[in-house]
Amino acid sequence: LELDLVLGGYAREGEKAKVAEPARGGKRTTMAAPTAAATRRAVYRASQRGLLELDLILGGYARERAGKMDAKEFAALEQVLEEENPVLLQAVTGQAPPPPSLQSNPVMQEILKRSLGRLEDKCVPGTRASPGQPWTNPWSDLQRKQ
Repeated sequence: LELDLVLGGYAREGEKAKVAEPARGGKRTTMAAPTAAATRRAVYRASQRGLLELDLILGGYARERAGKMDAKEFAALEQVLEEENPVLLQAVTGQAPPPPSLQSNPVMQEILKRSLGRLEDKCVPGTRASPGQPWTNPWSDLQRKQ
């Protein structure tokens, strides 16, 4: 079946969105490619997180991949972009595992593979915190008693 509609910003104008036949008693689902506007919005959201590390990691990934994604992958990217910055930063730097809501997300897994792979390739292990530990704690020196 095909629908001649623009649904949720995912079907391009003039294109027909493919609709999957429902399972017995189920609802129809639309699987259309994201629009150019939705892709630009996602790239902007990924590139303007407010933390340089996330801007580079997520923005670079989104610029490279968002225009080539199908609807399912794009929905997974949007789910990643909905997460809070501190949680994402800890995940992409290997300080903590991704939150449970993103552990099975294929886009998050691809981002983690890329970012952690680059850390392994380009960073001397002695300059990084061990997994589960923060990289720096700049205020701890103020709290120490000497």
